[in-house]
Amino acid sequence: MRELIAKIPLLLDRVQSVKFPGLEATLAALAESEKSSDNQEGFVTAAQAQASASLKVQSDKFGSEKFLQQMDKLAIQYDTIRAAMRPGGARTQEMTKIIVQMRALSQSVSENLDSFKSSSSPGARLAAVAIMQMQPNLSDISWLKDRFSQERPFVFYHSALALENVVNSAKGGISEQAIQAAREGFEVLSKENQSPDQDTIDVLQDIISKNLS
Repeated sequence: MRELIAKIPLLLDRVQSVKFPGLEATLAALAESEKSSDNQEGFVTAAQAQASASLKVQSDKFGSEKFLQQMDKLAIQYDTIRAAMRPGGARTQEMTKIIVQMRALSQSVSENLDSFKSSSSPGARLAAVAIMQMQPNLSDISWLKDRFSQERPFVFYHSALALENVVNSAKGGISEQAIQAAREGFEVLSKENQSPDQDTIDVLQDIISKNLS
């Protein structure tokens, strides 16, 4: 955590070098509208997919730098909220607003996926998960499986959703790989007392059950 805190001023310089009020307003409005919806489980919605596609058109036209900087800013917000707020419903709600916005940015910054995956910032790694949720074809199944032993419950859940999206969209053998990853992730959470929430367990068990259907 000390290493992460030391890096925050440098990251803030990067993301504050250019302001994007239009982009931030669009993302904030999406997060607020999704918060008030019936989607309490935090699944990917049609509105999020549409926002992601719309922003991708803009990034193709104007370049991805603005969108990458905004993703960096969201990663910092996640790290700050995780460190400063007590666990509970209010913190989860704020984190969910962040991943909704990350999903909207996902297609615009997906070429930076490897950088997000290898980052020391939990928020940046959450950005990688968001990209994989939205673009299952880019998913690194082995890396997602490792989230269940290396992250915290919020990321457990969203990694499980990413695996589920891989299974639901897969053709051929990759589906079996995702199911096996879900099985191994479930075993890790069961053995290591990682305190996953019930929603994570439900998603993993649903993935595993697909192997029997």
